[in-house]
Amino acid sequence: MNLDLNEEQKLLQRTVREFAENEVKPLAHEDSEPIAHMINAIKTGKPLGGMVGIDINVQVIEIIDAAKESVKTGRAVKLAARN
Repeated sequence: MNLDLNEEQKLLQRTVREFAENEVKPLAHEDSEPIAHMINAIKTGKPLGGMVGIDINVQVIEIIDAAKESVKTGRAVKLAARN
């Protein structure tokens, strides 16, 4: 996206206005902190998700490994496509 300063200012103003118009509800304690989420999942039998979910953490490890390889070789490393 290539915007001039005036367009960027208008976009920022619109974004701030839209954010202010929408009520943002805080997360429940058990969803706002990873350890609390894990304890709640164990107590209630719910599956782990969000920040501690296996799916997102596998992707994080893949990204970190690709970043390390990129630093080592000095080249971009493609990540596997996801469905």
